Amino acid sequence: MNAQAQFRRLLPVTQTLLAIFFGGCGEWLRVQSINNGVGWNSTLIFHTWPWPLKIALILNFPAVLIGGLFAWPGYILSPNAPEYLELLLSIPFVAILWYAIGYWLELKFRATDGCSNLGLWMMIFGFDLICAAGALFPSTSTIPYCGTAVWGAVSLLIAASTIYDRLRSKPFPATKRIS
Repeated sequence: MNAQAQFRRLLPVTQTLLAIFFGGCGEWLRVQSINNGVGWNSTLIFHTWPWPLKIALILNFPAVLIGGLFAWPGYILSPNAPEYLELLLSIPFVAILWYAIGYWLELKFRATDGCSNLGLWMMIFGFDLICAAGALFPSTSTIPYCGTAVWGAVSLLIAASTIYDRLRSKPFPATKRIS
């Protein structure tokens, strides 16, 4: 078996475990802070976002959006539903998101391309660090902006890479000489 064929298996596991760890710790810190503060009936719930929770949200922003869409009917039927429902519904989508990225990495960077496993893991680690840096901003409004910016850049890079590969695989059309 090819050593790089493990990305579609390892990325969903590692990134889902990171999401559960950071999201769980962050949500626990958030609940403790709100319970020890003024309470849930104040505007404190809109301003308390610990950095572990922000890391998990930015790192898995597309999955959190999809989880929010699936949680939306629950919030309509029961307005007092817990806020962590959205996070719980996002976990399967985190695994699906990172499976798709791992699958794309396996297709894109084959052993013949000269890109090593270490280079790909460093690229993923760098992406995680960029998301962590975005989570360190003190404002809570940075979550959607950082998530959109980081994942928008990733989407543009994937699209540009796919277009480049398709153009490279097509034969160059012969030009006609005018005599």
